[in-house]
Amino acid sequence: MMQVAYRIYGFIDKIKEEYPEKTILLISHGGVCRIIRTYFTDMTNEEFFHYTLENAKCEEYEL
Repeated sequence: MMQVAYRIYGFIDKIKEEYPEKTILLISHGGVCRIIRTYFTDMTNEEFFHYTLENAKCEEYEL
């Protein structure tokens, strides 16, 4: 899981660098969405474990 988080965090950092003034839409399954959420929001291990995203739900984050 940590290796996946490392790759996702790097991807988000790259997006921030290459598209600083753009709105970006990412579409992914729940496992990746969970890790993306940890990039923007502090979560305890329990919150991370219990986090679920409803199908077709949209979450918005500010860089």
